[in-house]
Amino acid sequence: MGGCYFECGKLNFLSRIGVRTFSDMVFEIGQSFQREGFKWFFPITMTISPEALKAVEIALEDLNKIPEFHAFDPMPLWTFTPNDRLAEKMQEMGLQPEQEIHADAKETGGMFYLDKNLVKSAHPPDFAPVKASPGWEILKGNFSFLEMGAKDGYLGSPDRATPELGRLFLEEAGFALSEAVKFAMNGNSLPPLPLQIRMLIKMIDLDDM
Repeated sequence: MGGCYFECGKLNFLSRIGVRTFSDMVFEIGQSFQREGFKWFFPITMTISPEALKAVEIALEDLNKIPEFHAFDPMPLWTFTPNDRLAEKMQEMGLQPEQEIHADAKETGGMFYLDKNLVKSAHPPDFAPVKASPGWEILKGNFSFLEMGAKDGYLGSPDRATPELGRLFLEEAGFALSEAVKFAMNGNSLPPLPLQIRMLIKMIDLDDM
């Protein structure tokens, strides 16, 4: 049996389990599909957490040691790469794209676009913008969203979300995902993350966290 399996989800629960445990879990999930005859495994993440990226990287390295099995994480490069269409739309709305990070205008907009009933209010009055610059925060040693200021679970401006912005976000993310998967399945290695992110990940020891 061939084909791809997409294991979707955010990695926010890392605050409740250890990163080594999470890495082992990703490996075990991939291995379970390999035992069922699957040849490809794509865990889809959109995290900027260095420890989460390291956990997934270690799991995929081990999975790729299994003969005739291929495991890739297709989305991190897109997450760390500026998207011109999204940036232009957010700038038109008076937003700073680099500060819309998590449960923000674009992600909340995505939920509005898919099903407005999944969002409590179109313009939550208590959701004041929470602004952070990931590059600077990571340099300060703030790796988690909470450390960056997301005490209420978001970084950005969810109160500025619109279905139009959400549709664009989902379209761009979906296109990037499909292109990355096709690229990998054609026998290519996915492009590396930016150098500064790779250097940061390299310094992380999962067993010290």
